Amino acid sequence: LPLVWPSLLVGATPRQGKPCAARRGAAGLILAPYPRLYVADFKAGKDWDAAAQVAHRFMAGDEPEHILALADWLVELVGEVQGRYRRMRELDDQTCPESKITPAISRDPSLDMPITAIFIDEVQVPLEDRTPVDVQGKKLPAGEYVGELLTWLAKKGPAAGIVLVLATQRPDSKTIPSGLRAVLGSRFALRV
Repeated sequence: LPLVWPSLLVGATPRQGKPCAARRGAAGLILAPYPRLYVADFKAGKDWDAAAQVAHRFMAGDEPEHILALADWLVELVGEVQGRYRRMRELDDQTCPESKITPAISRDPSLDMPITAIFIDEVQVPLEDRTPVDVQGKKLPAGEYVGELLTWLAKKGPAAGIVLVLATQRPDSKTIPSGLRAVLGSRFALRV
């Protein structure tokens, strides 16, 4: 299951194995010494608790404060992507031939660009949230803002080594904005 270039959407109705499928994608990253993991479990169950031991950021909950914390993570990651592209521009062509992450770049601690994966289980919870948030002086529903940030990261993040793994009960256009769904390169469907 390649996770470095395409982001992944896992879809299944309840009790059909979404967390198990998403955790399979996480297993290799968890066992490797270099990647950085962000895990947001909006099911708020125990499915992802073991990942908390190695995750750079971890949360489990489905309250508005969890959704706002996710938005903060995503804003942080947008800044990380922008910073990585600036740093890649400064690297010589031998180290970074195409302004894309390479295994050597991702494993060099001095460059600080590890493969970073964001796992969001039950992504429909933050995407459908109506809590108002202030974004550059404009009020938006939190779900819309999270959707915009996820779409931006799905478009620009992979070449910088930042990928998304989203799991949901309803991978339709009503739940996952079509602009986001269109740029999730890999899809894994169980019973939907």
